[in-house]
Amino acid sequence: MRNTWVAQILVIAALASIPVIAEANSGDFSGAVAIGTSYAGVNTAPSNGLLVQGNVGIGTASPAGTLDVEGGTATSGNNGTNVNIVAQTGSGTNKNGGSINFNVGAATGTGNPGALNVNGISGTNTELVNLNNGFEIINDRGDGCCAALWQLDNGYATHFYTYGSGTFQIHKYGTGSAGGPVFTIQNNGYFGLGLGVITTANFLAASPPQYNAGSASQTGTTVTGVGTSWTSALIGSQLIYGNGTSSGTITAVASSTSLTATTSQTISPTQGYSINYTGLQIGTTGKVGIGTTSPAYLLHIYSPITGAVAELQNSSGACTHTPGASSETVTCSSDERLKSDIDDTESALAWVDSIRIRDFKVKATGEHKTGVVAQELNVNQPDMVHAN
Repeated sequence: MRNTWVAQILVIAALASIPVIAEANSGDFSGAVAIGTSYAGVNTAPSNGLLVQGNVGIGTASPAGTLDVEGGTATSGNNGTNVNIVAQTGSGTNKNGGSINFNVGAATGTGNPGALNVNGISGTNTELVNLNNGFEIINDRGDGCCAALWQLDNGYATHFYTYGSGTFQIHKYGTGSAGGPVFTIQNNGYFGLGLGVITTANFLAASPPQYNAGSASQTGTTVTGVGTSWTSALIGSQLIYGNGTSSGTITAVASSTSLTATTSQTISPTQGYSINYTGLQIGTTGKVGIGTTSPAYLLHIYSPITGAVAELQNSSGACTHTPGASSETVTCSSDERLKSDIDDTESALAWVDSIRIRDFKVKATGEHKTGVVAQELNVNQPDMVHAN
Protein backbone atom coordinates (compact mmCIF):
# COMPACT_ATOMS: atom_id res chain seq x y z
CA MET A 1 0.00 0.00 0.00
CA ARG A 2 2.86 2.36 0.82
CA ASN A 3 4.36 1.81 -2.64
CA THR A 4 0.99 2.65 -4.20
CA TRP A 5 0.95 6.04 -2.42
CA VAL A 6 4.45 6.79 -3.62
CA ALA A 7 3.50 5.86 -7.16
CA GLN A 8 0.47 8.17 -7.04
CA ILE A 9 2.59 11.08 -5.79
CA LEU A 10 5.11 10.54 -8.57
CA VAL A 11 2.33 10.44 -11.19
CA ILE A 12 0.82 13.72 -9.92
CA ALA A 13 4.23 15.36 -9.88
CA ALA A 14 4.92 14.22 -13.44
CA LEU A 15 1.55 15.41 -14.76
CA ALA A 16 1.92 18.81 -13.12
CA SER A 17 5.58 19.12 -14.12
CA ILE A 18 6.52 19.76 -10.48
CA PRO A 19 10.04 18.65 -9.63
CA VAL A 20 10.05 17.16 -6.12
CA ILE A 21 13.31 17.84 -4.33
CA ALA A 22 14.78 16.68 -1.08
CA GLU A 23 12.61 17.73 1.84
CA ALA A 24 13.69 20.64 4.06
CA ASN A 25 10.11 21.19 5.17
CA SER A 26 6.90 19.17 5.11
CA GLY A 27 6.69 19.76 1.38
CA ASP A 28 9.19 21.41 -0.99
CA PHE A 29 8.75 22.12 -4.71
CA SER A 30 11.21 23.67 -7.15
CA GLY A 31 10.03 25.72 -10.14
CA ALA A 32 6.59 26.95 -11.22
CA VAL A 33 3.29 25.40 -10.13
CA ALA A 34 -0.15 25.47 -11.79
CA ILE A 35 -3.18 24.11 -9.93
CA GLY A 36 -6.62 23.49 -11.43
CA THR A 37 -8.11 21.50 -14.29
CA SER A 38 -8.07 24.52 -16.62
CA TYR A 39 -4.64 25.74 -15.51
CA ALA A 40 -2.46 22.66 -15.18
CA GLY A 41 -0.83 21.70 -18.45
CA VAL A 42 -2.37 24.73 -20.18
CA ASN A 43 -0.99 27.92 -18.57
CA THR A 44 2.64 28.64 -17.82
CA ALA A 45 3.09 29.70 -14.22
CA PRO A 46 5.54 32.53 -13.43
CA SER A 47 9.07 31.51 -12.59
CA ASN A 48 9.11 30.00 -9.10
CA GLY A 49 5.49 31.19 -8.84
CA LEU A 50 2.03 29.74 -8.45
CA LEU A 51 -1.20 29.76 -10.49
CA VAL A 52 -4.39 28.67 -8.73
CA GLN A 53 -7.72 28.25 -10.48
CA GLY A 54 -9.94 27.93 -7.41
CA ASN A 55 -10.21 29.76 -4.09
CA VAL A 56 -7.18 30.01 -1.82
CA GLY A 57 -7.50 29.97 1.95
CA ILE A 58 -4.75 31.11 4.29
CA GLY A 59 -5.62 30.59 7.92
CA THR A 60 -9.01 29.15 6.96
CA ALA A 61 -10.20 25.80 5.70
CA SER A 62 -13.23 27.29 3.94
CA PRO A 63 -12.15 30.29 1.82
CA ALA A 64 -15.12 32.48 0.94
CA GLY A 65 -13.39 34.33 -1.88
CA THR A 66 -10.66 34.03 -4.48
CA LEU A 67 -8.19 34.85 -1.70
CA ASP A 68 -9.33 34.54 1.91
CA VAL A 69 -6.72 35.45 4.53
CA GLU A 70 -7.76 35.11 8.16
CA GLY A 71 -5.65 35.67 11.22
CA GLY A 72 -7.75 33.42 13.38
CA THR A 73 -7.99 33.82 17.16
CA ALA A 74 -4.95 34.35 19.34
CA THR A 75 -4.27 31.91 22.13
CA SER A 76 -5.24 33.05 25.60
CA GLY A 77 -3.16 35.98 26.90
CA ASN A 78 -1.59 36.84 23.54
CA ASN A 79 -2.07 39.70 21.07
CA GLY A 80 -3.62 39.00 17.72
CA THR A 81 -1.29 38.32 14.81
CA ASN A 82 -1.02 40.98 12.10
CA VAL A 83 -1.84 40.31 8.47
CA ASN A 84 0.72 42.25 6.45
CA ILE A 85 0.80 43.14 2.76
CA VAL A 86 4.09 44.81 1.87
CA ALA A 87 4.93 46.00 -1.63
CA GLN A 88 8.44 45.68 -2.98
CA THR A 89 11.01 48.40 -2.22
CA GLY A 90 12.81 49.99 -5.15
CA SER A 91 16.49 49.21 -5.63
CA GLY A 92 19.03 51.61 -7.05
CA THR A 93 19.01 55.38 -7.60
CA ASN A 94 15.65 57.17 -7.91
CA LYS A 95 13.61 53.99 -8.26
CA ASN A 96 9.95 53.83 -7.31
CA GLY A 97 8.59 51.54 -4.66
CA GLY A 98 5.90 49.03 -5.57
CA SER A 99 2.24 49.94 -5.14
CA ILE A 100 -0.61 48.02 -3.54
CA ASN A 101 -3.56 48.12 -5.91
CA PHE A 102 -7.18 47.23 -5.16
CA ASN A 103 -9.44 47.21 -8.22
CA VAL A 104 -13.11 46.51 -7.58
CA GLY A 105 -15.26 44.70 -10.12
CA ALA A 106 -17.15 46.70 -12.75
CA ALA A 107 -20.94 46.48 -13.01
CA THR A 108 -23.04 45.50 -15.99
CA GLY A 109 -26.43 46.90 -16.92
CA THR A 110 -28.15 48.41 -13.89
CA GLY A 111 -25.93 46.58 -11.41
CA ASN A 112 -23.67 48.32 -8.91
CA PRO A 113 -19.87 48.19 -9.10
CA GLY A 114 -17.97 46.43 -6.35
CA ALA A 115 -16.69 48.25 -3.28
CA LEU A 116 -13.63 48.23 -1.07
CA ASN A 117 -15.03 47.31 2.36
CA VAL A 118 -13.14 47.73 5.62
CA ASN A 119 -15.04 46.11 8.46
CA GLY A 120 -14.10 46.83 12.05
CA ILE A 121 -15.42 45.67 15.41
CA SER A 122 -17.95 47.94 17.16
CA GLY A 123 -16.52 49.76 20.17
CA THR A 124 -15.03 52.97 21.47
CA ASN A 125 -12.51 54.57 19.09
CA THR A 126 -12.35 51.43 16.96
CA GLU A 127 -9.92 52.16 14.12
CA LEU A 128 -10.99 51.04 10.67
CA VAL A 129 -8.07 52.62 8.82
CA ASN A 130 -4.82 53.99 10.29
CA LEU A 131 -2.31 55.38 7.81
CA ASN A 132 1.10 55.63 9.47
CA ASN A 133 -0.47 56.96 12.70
CA GLY A 134 -1.40 60.18 10.92
CA PHE A 135 -4.79 59.53 9.35
CA GLU A 136 -7.53 57.41 10.87
CA ILE A 137 -11.07 56.35 10.04
CA ILE A 138 -13.01 55.11 13.05
CA ASN A 139 -16.54 53.80 13.46
CA ASP A 140 -17.15 55.36 16.90
CA ARG A 141 -15.36 58.42 18.23
CA GLY A 142 -15.87 57.31 21.82
CA ASP A 143 -19.32 58.48 22.89
CA GLY A 144 -21.37 56.42 20.45
CA CYS A 145 -22.47 59.49 18.51
CA CYS A 146 -20.98 59.03 15.13
CA ALA A 147 -18.42 57.73 12.71
CA ALA A 148 -15.39 59.94 12.24
CA LEU A 149 -12.39 60.54 10.04
CA TRP A 150 -9.39 61.92 11.91
CA GLN A 151 -6.29 63.64 10.62
CA LEU A 152 -3.51 63.98 13.19
CA ASP A 153 -0.60 66.41 12.98
CA ASN A 154 1.81 67.15 15.85
CA GLY A 155 -0.81 66.85 18.55
CA TYR A 156 -3.55 68.64 16.61
CA ALA A 157 -6.44 66.87 14.99
CA THR A 158 -9.14 67.68 12.47
CA HIS A 159 -12.18 65.45 12.94
CA PHE A 160 -14.82 64.89 10.27
CA TYR A 161 -18.04 63.57 11.79
CA THR A 162 -21.17 62.12 10.22
CA TYR A 163 -24.27 61.76 12.38
CA GLY A 164 -27.30 59.53 11.94
CA SER A 165 -29.44 62.66 11.51
CA GLY A 166 -27.58 63.50 8.29
CA THR A 167 -25.44 66.23 9.86
CA PHE A 168 -21.79 66.56 8.84
CA GLN A 169 -19.30 68.45 11.00
CA ILE A 170 -15.62 69.38 11.00
CA HIS A 171 -14.08 69.74 14.47
CA LYS A 172 -10.66 71.17 15.26
CA TYR A 173 -8.81 69.93 18.33
CA GLY A 174 -5.49 71.04 19.80
CA THR A 175 -3.29 69.58 22.50
CA GLY A 176 -5.21 69.91 25.77
CA SER A 177 -8.12 71.62 23.99
CA ALA A 178 -11.72 70.48 24.17
CA GLY A 179 -12.21 71.68 20.62
CA GLY A 180 -15.55 72.03 18.92
CA PRO A 181 -17.29 72.38 15.55
CA VAL A 182 -15.83 74.86 13.07
CA PHE A 183 -18.10 73.92 10.17
CA THR A 184 -21.52 72.24 10.11
CA ILE A 185 -23.81 71.07 7.31
CA GLN A 186 -27.30 69.89 8.30
CA ASN A 187 -29.63 67.70 6.27
CA ASN A 188 -32.03 70.65 5.86
CA GLY A 189 -29.44 72.48 3.74
CA TYR A 190 -28.29 74.92 6.41
CA PHE A 191 -24.60 75.30 7.06
CA GLY A 192 -22.70 77.48 9.46
CA LEU A 193 -19.24 78.43 10.64
CA GLY A 194 -18.34 77.88 14.28
CA LEU A 195 -21.84 76.63 15.11
CA GLY A 196 -22.94 73.15 16.14
CA VAL A 197 -26.66 73.57 15.45
CA ILE A 198 -27.91 75.96 12.77
CA THR A 199 -31.40 77.43 13.30
CA THR A 200 -33.59 79.41 10.92
CA ALA A 201 -32.69 82.54 12.89
CA ASN A 202 -29.01 82.22 12.16
CA PHE A 203 -28.03 80.35 9.03
CA LEU A 204 -26.39 80.50 5.67
CA ALA A 205 -28.04 78.71 2.76
CA ALA A 206 -26.35 78.00 -0.56
CA SER A 207 -28.82 78.36 -3.44
CA PRO A 208 -31.95 78.03 -1.25
CA PRO A 209 -35.35 77.37 -2.91
CA GLN A 210 -37.14 80.49 -4.13
CA TYR A 211 -40.20 78.99 -5.84
CA ASN A 212 -41.46 75.46 -6.59
CA ALA A 213 -45.24 75.59 -7.02
CA GLY A 214 -46.84 73.63 -9.88
CA SER A 215 -44.90 71.71 -12.52
CA ALA A 216 -42.89 72.54 -15.64
CA SER A 217 -41.73 71.26 -19.02
CA GLN A 218 -39.30 72.70 -21.55
CA THR A 219 -38.80 73.02 -25.31
CA GLY A 220 -35.59 74.71 -26.42
CA THR A 221 -34.96 77.56 -23.99
CA THR A 222 -38.65 78.12 -23.24
CA VAL A 223 -39.95 76.69 -19.98
CA THR A 224 -43.73 76.26 -19.67
CA GLY A 225 -45.38 76.04 -16.27
CA VAL A 226 -48.62 74.48 -15.10
CA GLY A 227 -50.15 75.99 -11.96
CA THR A 228 -47.29 78.50 -11.66
CA SER A 229 -47.20 82.22 -10.82
CA TRP A 230 -43.79 83.22 -12.14
CA THR A 231 -42.67 86.86 -11.93
CA SER A 232 -39.64 88.86 -13.04
CA ALA A 233 -38.22 88.42 -9.52
CA LEU A 234 -37.03 84.97 -10.68
CA ILE A 235 -34.66 86.40 -13.31
CA GLY A 236 -31.09 85.44 -12.48
CA SER A 237 -32.10 82.36 -10.49
CA GLN A 238 -31.64 78.76 -11.65
CA LEU A 239 -34.34 76.17 -12.39
CA ILE A 240 -33.70 72.53 -11.43
CA TYR A 241 -36.14 69.81 -12.49
CA GLY A 242 -37.17 66.97 -10.22
CA ASN A 243 -34.89 64.54 -12.09
CA GLY A 244 -31.88 66.76 -11.35
CA THR A 245 -31.61 68.34 -14.82
CA SER A 246 -30.78 72.05 -14.80
CA SER A 247 -32.29 74.56 -17.22
CA GLY A 248 -29.52 77.00 -16.40
CA THR A 249 -30.15 80.62 -15.47
CA ILE A 250 -33.52 82.30 -15.98
CA THR A 251 -33.04 85.27 -18.34
CA ALA A 252 -36.62 86.46 -18.90
CA VAL A 253 -40.17 85.88 -17.62
CA ALA A 254 -42.81 86.33 -20.34
CA SER A 255 -45.81 85.46 -18.17
CA SER A 256 -46.83 83.63 -15.02
CA THR A 257 -46.49 80.33 -16.93
CA SER A 258 -43.63 81.03 -19.36
CA LEU A 259 -39.98 81.90 -18.89
CA THR A 260 -36.69 81.69 -20.80
CA ALA A 261 -33.57 79.90 -19.54
CA THR A 262 -30.03 79.61 -20.87
CA THR A 263 -29.92 75.84 -21.47
CA SER A 264 -31.69 74.58 -24.61
CA GLN A 265 -33.23 71.13 -24.07
CA THR A 266 -36.43 69.10 -24.10
CA ILE A 267 -38.07 68.18 -20.81
CA SER A 268 -41.31 66.25 -21.25
CA PRO A 269 -43.73 65.40 -19.73
CA THR A 270 -44.13 68.05 -17.06
CA GLN A 271 -42.53 67.36 -13.70
CA GLY A 272 -41.79 68.98 -10.39
CA TYR A 273 -39.04 71.57 -10.20
CA SER A 274 -37.36 74.07 -7.91
CA ILE A 275 -36.21 77.58 -8.75
CA ASN A 276 -33.25 78.34 -6.54
CA TYR A 277 -31.53 81.60 -5.75
CA THR A 278 -28.03 81.89 -7.14
CA GLY A 279 -25.08 82.87 -5.01
CA LEU A 280 -25.14 83.13 -1.22
CA GLN A 281 -28.28 84.12 0.63
CA ILE A 282 -28.39 85.31 4.24
CA GLY A 283 -31.53 84.93 6.34
CA THR A 284 -33.62 88.08 6.87
CA THR A 285 -32.96 87.97 10.60
CA GLY A 286 -29.23 87.43 10.17
CA LYS A 287 -26.56 90.13 10.37
CA VAL A 288 -23.14 90.26 8.75
CA GLY A 289 -20.18 91.68 10.61
CA ILE A 290 -16.88 92.57 8.96
CA GLY A 291 -14.23 93.47 11.50
CA THR A 292 -16.69 92.95 14.37
CA THR A 293 -18.10 89.90 16.15
CA SER A 294 -21.28 91.70 17.26
CA PRO A 295 -22.85 93.34 14.19
CA ALA A 296 -25.64 95.77 15.08
CA TYR A 297 -26.98 96.12 11.53
CA LEU A 298 -27.67 93.89 8.53
CA LEU A 299 -24.19 94.87 7.32
CA HIS A 300 -21.79 96.25 9.92
CA ILE A 301 -18.26 97.15 8.86
CA TYR A 302 -15.79 98.21 11.55
CA SER A 303 -12.20 99.40 11.31
CA PRO A 304 -10.09 100.31 14.36
CA ILE A 305 -8.28 102.98 12.34
CA THR A 306 -9.48 106.00 10.38
CA GLY A 307 -9.86 105.89 6.62
CA ALA A 308 -12.02 104.23 4.01
CA VAL A 309 -13.90 101.11 5.13
CA ALA A 310 -15.56 100.06 1.89
CA GLU A 311 -15.23 100.36 -1.86
CA LEU A 312 -17.88 99.79 -4.50
CA GLN A 313 -16.54 99.11 -7.97
CA ASN A 314 -17.77 98.20 -11.43
CA SER A 315 -16.35 98.45 -14.93
CA SER A 316 -16.87 102.25 -15.00
CA GLY A 317 -14.97 103.10 -11.83
CA ALA A 318 -14.93 102.85 -8.05
CA CYS A 319 -16.21 104.77 -5.01
CA THR A 320 -14.69 104.55 -1.53
CA HIS A 321 -16.67 105.25 1.63
CA THR A 322 -14.98 106.99 4.57
CA PRO A 323 -17.09 107.64 7.70
CA GLY A 324 -16.45 110.73 9.83
CA ALA A 325 -17.66 112.16 13.14
CA SER A 326 -20.85 113.61 11.65
CA SER A 327 -20.73 112.77 7.96
CA GLU A 328 -19.51 110.33 5.34
CA THR A 329 -17.10 111.15 2.55
CA VAL A 330 -17.70 109.32 -0.72
CA THR A 331 -14.84 109.56 -3.18
CA CYS A 332 -15.42 108.27 -6.71
CA SER A 333 -13.19 107.74 -9.70
CA SER A 334 -12.55 110.88 -11.75
CA ASP A 335 -9.64 109.77 -13.86
CA GLU A 336 -9.45 111.22 -17.37
CA ARG A 337 -8.67 107.75 -18.67
CA LEU A 338 -12.16 106.64 -17.69
CA LYS A 339 -13.91 109.34 -19.74
CA SER A 340 -14.47 110.32 -23.36
CA ASP A 341 -16.11 113.24 -25.25
CA ILE A 342 -14.88 115.72 -22.60
CA ASP A 343 -16.16 119.29 -23.22
CA ASP A 344 -16.88 122.53 -21.31
CA THR A 345 -20.37 122.66 -19.87
CA GLU A 346 -22.73 125.61 -19.65
CA SER A 347 -23.34 127.46 -16.40
CA ALA A 348 -24.46 124.97 -13.77
CA LEU A 349 -26.34 127.50 -11.65
CA ALA A 350 -29.61 127.14 -13.58
CA TRP A 351 -29.25 123.34 -13.47
CA VAL A 352 -28.75 123.38 -9.69
CA ASP A 353 -31.60 125.86 -9.23
CA SER A 354 -33.98 123.54 -11.08
CA ILE A 355 -33.55 120.89 -8.38
CA ARG A 356 -36.51 121.19 -6.06
CA ILE A 357 -35.59 120.58 -2.40
CA ARG A 358 -38.49 119.29 -0.32
CA ASP A 359 -39.31 118.51 3.33
CA PHE A 360 -41.27 115.27 3.77
CA LYS A 361 -42.14 112.39 6.11
CA VAL A 362 -41.09 108.82 5.34
CA LYS A 363 -44.21 106.63 5.47
CA ALA A 364 -42.43 103.47 6.64
CA THR A 365 -40.71 105.10 9.65
CA GLY A 366 -42.50 108.41 10.23
CA GLU A 367 -39.15 110.23 10.07
CA HIS A 368 -39.02 113.82 8.79
CA LYS A 369 -36.42 114.29 6.06
CA THR A 370 -35.16 116.91 3.62
CA GLY A 371 -34.30 115.91 0.07
CA VAL A 372 -35.71 115.41 -3.39
CA VAL A 373 -38.65 113.53 -4.89
CA ALA A 374 -37.57 111.18 -7.65
CA GLN A 375 -40.56 111.87 -9.92
CA GLU A 376 -39.94 115.64 -9.70
CA LEU A 377 -36.20 115.30 -10.24
CA ASN A 378 -36.80 113.08 -13.27
CA VAL A 379 -38.45 116.01 -15.15
CA ASN A 380 -35.24 118.04 -15.57
CA GLN A 381 -32.49 115.63 -14.47
CA PRO A 382 -33.52 112.15 -15.73
CA ASP A 383 -29.90 110.96 -15.67
CA MET A 384 -29.97 111.30 -11.86
CA VAL A 385 -32.98 109.01 -11.45
CA HIS A 386 -33.03 105.21 -11.68
CA ALA A 387 -36.41 103.54 -12.06
CA ASN A 388 -36.98 99.98 -10.84
